[in-house]
Amino acid sequence: SLKEFGYCAFKTGQRKVISRILCGMSTLAILPTGGGKSLCYQLPARLYAARSECITLVISPLVSLMEDQVSKFPPFLKGACLHSNLSQSQRKKVYKQLEDKKISVLLTSPETLVSALNDGERLRTLLPPVAFACIDEIHCVSEWSHHFRPCYLLLCKLLKERLGVKCLLGLTATATVPTINSVCAHLGIANSDDGVIQGITLPENLHISVSCDDRKDNALVTLLNGNRFLFKNSIIIYCTRRDETERIAQLIRSYLLRQTFEGMSNVTEVTYTLSREVDLEHAVECYHAGMSPRQRRLVQKNFMSGRTKIVIATVAFGMGLDKADVRGIIHYNMPKTFETFVQEIGRAGRDGLPAHCHVILGEDNHDIRELERHVYANAVEPYTIKRFINMLFPFCDCIQEKKSEGSRSEDHEPQNYAIGHEVTIPIDKVTVNLDIREEVFKTLLCYIDMQFPGLISILSPIHSVCEIICSDSYWKKLVQTVPIITAAVKLQKIKRLDKRSPCFTFPYVQVADKMGWDYEPVRRELFKLQWRKSNDNTNKFIKSGINVTFTINSFHVRVPCCLSDSDRDNIACQLLDIVRQKEKDSLQNLQIIYAALHSVAYKDCKDCIDTVDPVKSCELQTLIREYFKSQEPSSLLLSKNINTEAHLPTLQVSDSTIDGLRRDICSFLSTYNEKFNGSSIARIFHGIGSPAFPAEVWYRCKRFWRRHMDVDFKTISRVATRELV
Repeated sequence: SLKEFGYCAFKTGQRKVISRILCGMSTLAILPTGGGKSLCYQLPARLYAARSECITLVISPLVSLMEDQVSKFPPFLKGACLHSNLSQSQRKKVYKQLEDKKISVLLTSPETLVSALNDGERLRTLLPPVAFACIDEIHCVSEWSHHFRPCYLLLCKLLKERLGVKCLLGLTATATVPTINSVCAHLGIANSDDGVIQGITLPENLHISVSCDDRKDNALVTLLNGNRFLFKNSIIIYCTRRDETERIAQLIRSYLLRQTFEGMSNVTEVTYTLSREVDLEHAVECYHAGMSPRQRRLVQKNFMSGRTKIVIATVAFGMGLDKADVRGIIHYNMPKTFETFVQEIGRAGRDGLPAHCHVILGEDNHDIRELERHVYANAVEPYTIKRFINMLFPFCDCIQEKKSEGSRSEDHEPQNYAIGHEVTIPIDKVTVNLDIREEVFKTLLCYIDMQFPGLISILSPIHSVCEIICSDSYWKKLVQTVPIITAAVKLQKIKRLDKRSPCFTFPYVQVADKMGWDYEPVRRELFKLQWRKSNDNTNKFIKSGINVTFTINSFHVRVPCCLSDSDRDNIACQLLDIVRQKEKDSLQNLQIIYAALHSVAYKDCKDCIDTVDPVKSCELQTLIREYFKSQEPSSLLLSKNINTEAHLPTLQVSDSTIDGLRRDICSFLSTYNEKFNGSSIARIFHGIGSPAFPAEVWYRCKRFWRRHMDVDFKTISRVATRELV
């Protein structure tokens, strides 16, 4: 079977992973980028499909990566993709292939699978028995991971509960010890010694260096002109900001053009070079999430073909990139964690030949301050958590009923309550009102689910409002004959723009919950109102003249009905503790990687443009390997005599700076009449967009946007809060 896939031998760890999956044992495989993770699920899927009618599920976070993998499947392995970017006809085609048992491997995104398993039975009825499920980027399931994603947490539960999957394969390139322990718990791996298969953390062919440079643009050009990177055909330069990628791409193009013209002595040579300017434009490209999908695909295609030699990109570039001859990786900005750093440099030298990696650290600590801004961008304030809890657990009449029955006691723990209500919270409205991103809201829900097991049940987002368009005569008839509409009228939940408007809206999920009905049958009955039987004897269905649509995409959660104020306060306090600990861990990770990189850095990139000191490179690689083996990374640095505070000086703010900050805050508040708080003002002064104050709008406020980048975020927030009070 291995030879069918075109391989003569297994790579490190592959044989053991495949053997465990064929024995039906859940496994966590931590293999480096380019370590052959795809074969770990493709070979067992082939063997399982040859033995019986079954399917292998592969969950991957990237649509482009899914489609690329399916296109590279060997002819004997039939696969298909199911994700949100498919059209209705494409989705029907995949469902038809599933029904006809023509698919051995189904690749899907976490969000698509969670939504499909939560919203109905169709996918479950179409799927044959699942041999095993492979979850790529499995570190996202861990709350201790550098890249926790809420949908991954729901994914593991649904695979086991809804599809009865017994065997799970988790794949990742990097994972710390706490992340490994957390992932093993989610996958159901009892013995981590046998169930966790680890390859090498860093390939031996990578030559890594770090330098501290005052002028980073000059340092980058100097590096590209040195022997290590000068004649390398494929180089990726990573930046933190999108606008930085575009600026640096133009910088390198200008440098290459200037180098091209040097030494030319006649007009013919210049004219010929100008005619080739388009090729120079494509030789250096930028890549970031703000570009259109078509533009991103074109850049990746040109890089894969060799037409583009240098790509300046954010972290959006490189995941799933199957290019063996990437010869250089340069980090113009400091990576935020060792996990992302290892994944990004692991894209170089997959062919086993020497490859060079370099990190440019600025002397002014600008990089770490910039990354701290990203941490603060997701910060959640105590009063925001309190409002979040009150939205999630609204007061209901059940409390009074329970008290009157004498069945309520104040010493109950929240997890003892049975789930009693379905709550829908409009996504767009709540993200603006609370000023937190949708992903942060989902993360808070998951933290509650982890901290209080069984307290809530997180369902897929749903369109929670029914909109009916019909004439007044039809509406009067519906009020008398349709129970859900009758109930909505009685509960005074019907909204109408004016007396002449034919549009009636009501929150059907909320009304159904109030009446004790399941919303799914109610939804089906409402949808059927659009059709009626014809008056002739053909029994055909024709349009009724009523238009029914479902609007307002909302979070959907089942919650208990009898929470007291003390219960809510308890949940809010524990949630706040978790959020603060996560923020503290993120900031500590920045300090750890900065201190570690700084401890082995050259004073100037000129010291390593041609060769790398093998001692320094080995020292850094040893630090990285021990980081991933350590239970407590901060203690690792102490054992190496690396003091984070010595390498990262505290940002000193003078009294005059504070006075200027206070004056600017007062001027800002007198200029704009919005509902600000300390954090929102700090975000604007640091140039951080949020749902309530989007960057697309507030960047026009030139006087205040990114005004105080030299002042710590917490300091701005504290001073702004005082001024508001």
